[in-house]
Amino acid sequence: MATKNFVPRATGEGQLGTDSKKWDKHIAISGAYSYVSASSKGSFGSLFVGGNSELAGNLTLGGNITIGDADTDSLVITADLSSSLIPDADSTYNIGSTSKNWKYGYIEELASTNITASNNISASGNITLGGNISGSITSTGSFGYVKVPDDGELSIGTSDDLRIYHNGSHSFIQDSGTGNLILRTSTFQVKNAANDETMIQANEDGAVTLFHNNNQRLVSTAGGVNMTGNITASGHISASGTVFASKFESAGASGETISFNDNLNITGNITASNNISASGDIRADGRIFEQGTSVIDHATAMAIVFGG
Repeated sequence: MATKNFVPRATGEGQLGTDSKKWDKHIAISGAYSYVSASSKGSFGSLFVGGNSELAGNLTLGGNITIGDADTDSLVITADLSSSLIPDADSTYNIGSTSKNWKYGYIEELASTNITASNNISASGNITLGGNISGSITSTGSFGYVKVPDDGELSIGTSDDLRIYHNGSHSFIQDSGTGNLILRTSTFQVKNAANDETMIQANEDGAVTLFHNNNQRLVSTAGGVNMTGNITASGHISASGTVFASKFESAGASGETISFNDNLNITGNITASNNISASGDIRADGRIFEQGTSVIDHATAMAIVFGG
């Protein structure tokens, strides 16, 4: 016997059940429903639809909602979300899994307690971090720079042995670990901020040079040190070996002296525009001559020496 259709007298007329007498379930293989208007002020038990269903207009669902009963079911959303997506509990649920990852995430700003990546993290813009970076970082490409704000620091070593930071006024490279702070290079230079003046330069197997106003002043050599310019000392200049000089002069006001506490050996001439005085003997392997004359006697020589 054929099943009869349950057809209303006219579209938009009639109803199934009432507010006080409701049907328990609606079970159908498929259904297509079009209502002029519909409202419900009560509740019903369950709605089972075995086929496809289409709903036009707004839909508001209260209570708990479960979509799908197995991971083989799928959900397709073609509409835009117009609200926040907030989990029911903090630090409990995941987006994606270890075996099923989302391909791309387009996020304007990410605020996270921890970020763990099993693969690369790439960005066409800046990556700004308010916390710490731990673990190992490897760059297979190129990047612009790593920017650390004032009072932030780049710490290297298990116990922060090497720290590089700027406190707003000064920049620091601080080594507090065991061992030495070693800079390994074949040529080492210290230059000014404008990069147009050299202050210190050290060459492998070569000279170490100190500059003043970009001019060489002290250069180390295989045999010692070469100086360009004068050596000024407020105290003593001492040497365990021989000091060679083209001349010795007393600089400054008249009457200043050059004193030698030990022997002074001179292979050339001694020329003085004033007196030469000594508290001890003046000895010469040869004779003492008065300029423009022949050999002088002892009395004349003493007069020349002591101003007599």
